[in-house]
Amino acid sequence: MPCSSENALRPLDSWELGRCRWDICDTPEVVMNNLSSKPEWKTFDLVRKKIFSRDMLAWLVICLQIKCTGESSALALMPSATVICLVYYFQVAQERALPVGPEDGGFGMSYDLLYGRAGFLWAALFIRKYLGVESVPDDYLMPVVEAILAGGRAGASDNPTCPLMYRWHGTRYWGAAHGLAGILHVLLHFPLSQEDIEDIKETLRYMMSNRFPHSGNYPVSEGNPRDKLVQWSHGAPGITITMCKVSEVLLDDREFRGAAIEGGEVVWKSGLVEKVGLADGASGNAYAFLSLYRLTGESIYEERAKAFASCLYQNARTIMNERHHNEADHSYSLFQGLGGVACFLFDLLAPKNSRFPGYEL
Repeated sequence: MPCSSENALRPLDSWELGRCRWDICDTPEVVMNNLSSKPEWKTFDLVRKKIFSRDMLAWLVICLQIKCTGESSALALMPSATVICLVYYFQVAQERALPVGPEDGGFGMSYDLLYGRAGFLWAALFIRKYLGVESVPDDYLMPVVEAILAGGRAGASDNPTCPLMYRWHGTRYWGAAHGLAGILHVLLHFPLSQEDIEDIKETLRYMMSNRFPHSGNYPVSEGNPRDKLVQWSHGAPGITITMCKVSEVLLDDREFRGAAIEGGEVVWKSGLVEKVGLADGASGNAYAFLSLYRLTGESIYEERAKAFASCLYQNARTIMNERHHNEADHSYSLFQGLGGVACFLFDLLAPKNSRFPGYEL
């Protein structure tokens, strides 16, 4: 059941990760003892730091109840690992240990959605959605927002036409997974100054003005001349969803609504790719139609989403068998496998309530 559904909360008696198992009714000490036996958790040094408060245990319970997967910060870890990262980052935020650093993030943290600060913010927003705003106070989140904005300005210091820019592994990506679209999408959920809003708007205008003229698609990264990828991670689909969010937040700026609609045309023409997952496949691309349907109310977008759904229903299993017959871990995963297809088909039952898992709230 996808996280985007209002009915996503499903009680579980326990959660098993490898050989580490605990019950929801276990005390924080039991949970911590179990976690401490796993070598991958020791880097967080949570056993020595007694930072597991009652609220943080509640975060753990929520994450155990909601099935969310992906590949780091908020998205790349199992639910239990996600909350451990949240606790770790929460402690870092409490200590105000979030230096701006270079444009790739510094302090071992990038800025992007999948692996960095934007992913942490999204996870915190997700927790607040179910536990209330007071569960993760703005005092801990706004310094991270400010660090992301400051880092983006530092990264764009050599480009006077684009106020914000970020690197991930040395490349200035534009898409939702590692680049501008994902970072800006998250920032738009927070109270921003007029200067911050203008910088976001000018960055989006820079992206819009540098689309490929023939296809209308967006480059994967700054200066990349190859017009090949149409997927949520890179290209028009993820950026279209971000443009929809911008249109909801900045109601008077119709240019972004227009860009969202134009991006939807790119997805319709080129988005039925031979992959199925949310990150780089047709199910993730189809969420652009659901976002446009919520934004415009026009039935054409619901029909286009249904057209993609029909193709996926008929062909997803065949595509997975052909492409991932030696990669069993991917076959049912959320971002690369049939898990994403299931979420999309479920959301299609109530498109007005649909949300891209791990991206829209």
